[in-house]
Amino acid sequence: MLYSENIKIGSRGISFTDKHGNPLKFSEAFKKALIRVLNWYLDFELAVVHCVSDFVPSHIFRKLVFRLAGLKVGRGTTIHMGVRFFSPKGVTIGEDSKIGFRS
Repeated sequence: MLYSENIKIGSRGISFTDKHGNPLKFSEAFKKALIRVLNWYLDFELAVVHCVSDFVPSHIFRKLVFRLAGLKVGRGTTIHMGVRFFSPKGVTIGEDSKIGFRS
């Protein structure tokens, strides 16, 4: 029985192949699936952060959301609408800074 082009279920059990048709062990297939799900989660998190950045007028709330996403924001910092960080984890913004889109 063919479940998908990369997953086959037969009398010998389930077999997995990569995109080139090479056989994969269960642990390799599971790792690839886990990485894919993690990437979906990170894309969703980044989409939420960008929506907040684009549509929420409160810089206090935007700063909170950016902090929750991993951005380190100093005291007195203002983050204006439309600012985009494509990998906010590990980014540090100093104290009393103003970050803006087209400013």
